[in-house]
Amino acid sequence: MKKKSKKRKRFIIITSIFLIGTVIMAQTPNIDENFRDANKIIGTWVSKAKDSRMEIYQSGNAYKGRLIEGWGLELYEEDGVTLKKDSKNPDESLRDRTLKNMEFISEMTFEKGAYKGGEIYMAKLGKSMKCKMYFKGEELRVRIYAGIPILGITKKWTRVQ
Repeated sequence: MKKKSKKRKRFIIITSIFLIGTVIMAQTPNIDENFRDANKIIGTWVSKAKDSRMEIYQSGNAYKGRLIEGWGLELYEEDGVTLKKDSKNPDESLRDRTLKNMEFISEMTFEKGAYKGGEIYMAKLGKSMKCKMYFKGEELRVRIYAGIPILGITKKWTRVQ
């Protein structure tokens, strides 16, 4: 009886390790580490869901992004004229700034074919999350996560100009 129990535990552990490894591999982006054109990211990008339009620009050695349109964020109050504010920001002194033209992507640096080390601000949550960006063909993939990349989602953006 004990022998069957040990075999069963071993089977469960091996199966679990295999499944976790498979999930991790599926979530690991296929980044072309030979990609060298760091400035390819500069320009205007629209999300696949069409819920935001970002302008990504270089600032010193870093890349940043500002929101220029945001369908999903509903940038205007009900009157259709007044811009919405960053009302959920944990820093009360920043709650009066408008979402439009606000910096949402900060301090991304280019390294080994990807843009890393920065954050993306989630206005609906009032918090920043880690961010990693890389190209898959001409599409920009934006990985947004908490802690480690596997604990996140990937957004797909296409160039507008």
